[in-house]
Amino acid sequence: MEKSVPPWDEETLKNLNDYQQSGVMHPFTCRINSNHGLGYLWATPHGWVCTDLTLKCDYVQHWAHSWIADGSWREYQDRLKKALAEVSPPQPKQE
Repeated sequence: MEKSVPPWDEETLKNLNDYQQSGVMHPFTCRINSNHGLGYLWATPHGWVCTDLTLKCDYVQHWAHSWIADGSWREYQDRLKKALAEVSPPQPKQE
């Protein structure tokens, strides 16, 4: 699988950070603290940084999957939403 490495431009940063918040798959997390909500990584021009300020974590990750960096994940997200809608149980009618 191909990888994208920094420096990342504004479009790539948007793709990476939108992915992190999309819920499509498990987000990139800190290798030190991967607790949801604390150890998410945030893309910067120079790499991913940990968002857990309670630890004053200095972890930086210098790669991302190319399909996330180039925005291809958005197509997957759309297909996943459509597939989930097709298999979701019908909602009861409200009277």
